[in-house]
Amino acid sequence: MTEREAFGLSALTLAWVGDAVYELHMRTQLLTKSHRASTLSKLCVDLVNHGAQSKTLSGLEDRLTELEAQVLRRGRNANGSVPRGGNAGDYRRATGLEALVGYLYLSDQSDRLQELLSLVDKECGIECSG
Repeated sequence: MTEREAFGLSALTLAWVGDAVYELHMRTQLLTKSHRASTLSKLCVDLVNHGAQSKTLSGLEDRLTELEAQVLRRGRNANGSVPRGGNAGDYRRATGLEALVGYLYLSDQSDRLQELLSLVDKECGIECSG
């Protein structure tokens, strides 16, 4: 998919794809830990929840290009429902991060995606496996 085609998708569609890419990345990073599957699942949930994603985003925003920041804003400002009991600000920021990840993935910008995910790993305190 071209960058233009990916940019033309709705922000929530980008976030839907980005959510899957982000979680798979985190699961892959956690494979280096020698824990039971149930412990790995809990660790992953702790890393991919909207609160953790929102905190992670704080360390990335100043490193984004203008276009990436625009995709992030589109995701953050998208009209989506916020889960009960969740912090709306955190949830919207997490949706923005997921939209950016989805955009980079779908537009085949794998080097840039890996660069940002490596920064995410550092923000989360995960050792990169490569």
